[in-house]
Amino acid sequence: MSNSRVEYYKTWRKKNPSSYKRAVKKYNMEHKEEILSRNRAWKLAHKDLISIRNKEHTKKLRYQVLSHYSGSDQPFCKQCGHSDIRALCIDHINNDGVSDRKVNGKAQAFLRYLIRNSYPEGYQILCANCNLVKEIERR
Repeated sequence: MSNSRVEYYKTWRKKNPSSYKRAVKKYNMEHKEEILSRNRAWKLAHKDLISIRNKEHTKKLRYQVLSHYSGSDQPFCKQCGHSDIRALCIDHINNDGVSDRKVNGKAQAFLRYLIRNSYPEGYQILCANCNLVKEIERR
């Protein structure tokens, strides 16, 4: 496609967003199997890239949640002040972590749940050591 044609389509899409959206939707409906097949093939060919992106995204979400519950840009343990992010945990204040994970999922799903629900109360940030001590004292 020539540059002028590309520019024309870019301009048209900006001026006619609803028409463009309808056209894309129609195309996707008519070519559903082809698109799904192409997406599956791409995912199989790029498993490593997808894995790296998922890990990076999970780290970003985790940092966001830890920062929020710490009340600081630099997350830290509520008990001892430890700030090594690798050792920080999201603690269920009411010790209902097992039932909470069954409902809200684990890892990235749980982080998304917290963000999507505007960081509900009932959670705090503890380091792994303080979290373990809390569990031992609870028993």
